[in-house]
Amino acid sequence: MNTTLFQKNTDFSFDRYGDGLVLNLADYGIELIEQDGQYLVPMQTLVDFTMGVSSGLGAFFNGQRIFISMGNDLKESGYYDAPTGARSAALCKYGYGELCMMLDHLYGLKETHDIDRFDNLFDQIGFDESLMDTNPANPDLAIYHLINYYLDDIHSEFTAWSYLTGDSDFRLPVGPSERAWDEQVWKYVEAREAAFPEGVPFYQEVGNTAYITFDSFDLAANDSDDYYQDDMPVDTFWMIIKAHERIAREDSPIENVVIDLSNNTGGAMVAAVYVISWFLGEGSMSIKDTLTGAMSTTTYRCDVNLDREYDARDTVQDKNLFCLISPVSFSCGNLVPSAFKASNRVTLLGRTSGGGSCSVMRASSAWGTAFSLSGPYRMSFVKNGSFYDIDRGAEPDFTLTSPGKYYDREALTAYINALY
Repeated sequence: MNTTLFQKNTDFSFDRYGDGLVLNLADYGIELIEQDGQYLVPMQTLVDFTMGVSSGLGAFFNGQRIFISMGNDLKESGYYDAPTGARSAALCKYGYGELCMMLDHLYGLKETHDIDRFDNLFDQIGFDESLMDTNPANPDLAIYHLINYYLDDIHSEFTAWSYLTGDSDFRLPVGPSERAWDEQVWKYVEAREAAFPEGVPFYQEVGNTAYITFDSFDLAANDSDDYYQDDMPVDTFWMIIKAHERIAREDSPIENVVIDLSNNTGGAMVAAVYVISWFLGEGSMSIKDTLTGAMSTTTYRCDVNLDREYDARDTVQDKNLFCLISPVSFSCGNLVPSAFKASNRVTLLGRTSGGGSCSVMRASSAWGTAFSLSGPYRMSFVKNGSFYDIDRGAEPDFTLTSPGKYYDREALTAYINALY
């Protein structure tokens, strides 16, 4: 995306380069084939450590064609037109080693799940035999169980069965963490629908308090110059720009600004940085690469009033700032309140946010199973020079004891004013 809306602050941006990565394929039983003086790398290995990490796409081979996909549209692509059947012994061996190597290097929460090597985990939970079975349904199910019950981190998700297994709508129950999160989602959705039966407005004023509500961080434009046009795309940037116009208008009564992220489940990090900058004057994005150990913090000022300048008129720093969070607030919906918490300039109201620190990575098995993982790029915040991931969520400064209290805006406004 063109960065007209953003100005990088180089004084507060820095990088720490990580170590070079050497993949010892022999450790995973993966062999390269020499042909005419050149070595051929297996397609799945190449995809996992290039395309899968950098683009979010996977390459799926069904014995007839290669499909470039995120994995969620394989059913419509013709992927399942190929014959089903057993895996060869060679595919079983390579597929197991490749899966272990990919997970060992690219699963971003390996340390927090107390996993040293996935080969050891598979032995401990009895999945090694299933993953080596020639019947493709059994290793597919093993991956399904691994994601749902042993990883269970919400970002990791089973997407599609292998072409060898065949297309199926069969789905197992989700794991305990995701089930608990789903239950919380419905509680907050139902409470908000009861308070706003015609839908919650993205911008609402109640007395001296402005509420801005959105459930994902959306990016609708390829070029940020689009936001300087009369027909700017409607997304998170549009909402913040329009909200700022109302709050900064002449004779505005607004003293308190509240961002409601109680039902926000994430989205585009660039939109999250824009929101942070609007509140704090600058928005920082800190990432740790668990693959190489690299760490980076990039700080931006943002143009919110669309005058192509980056100054105090683009922020609401002079207001009393609040953010509504809940256990539903996940991924970037958790990143933003974590940044607010670290700043000590925004008051968090509600319940501890839901976590979700890693970027989503699309993945696949060598025999064609599609799934997603918490990838190696871990969203973090920096305190005292150290990087801390945000997977445990941000704790509120003041607790709201029930979902209904989030959306009784008259009572909530009175409560906010009583805090000052």
